[in-house]
Amino acid sequence: MRCLTLAVVLLCALSLPGVAAATELNTANQAELEMIKGVGPQLSEQWLAARQQRPFANWAQFIERTPGVGPARAKRLSDAGLRVNGLAYSATPATSTSGAISANAAAPSAPSPAEAARR
Repeated sequence: MRCLTLAVVLLCALSLPGVAAATELNTANQAELEMIKGVGPQLSEQWLAARQQRPFANWAQFIERTPGVGPARAKRLSDAGLRVNGLAYSATPATSTSGAISANAAAPSAPSPAEAARR
């Protein structure tokens, strides 16, 4: 009886509108990538070619290495089910594998001339 209840719950959850199935960028094939809303043959081929050079470590690296993908598009892709290393996109600052802060992070401000003179 538990198995039947679990099966019914899972079936209902999968049929809910607005719930996107997760697609892992680093393992998905072209057909799986193209099932994501907004992804066609040109984008999927571009991502597969970039992934072949080396897998994407995180969303910041995906944005950095993929022309035409910025924070807004990354959010839409994530909402549609795209995942990078199992994670949904988060607009919080993250570092790429090169150690550079992502484009989402604010750069530290330089000291004012008065502060510099006091030092």
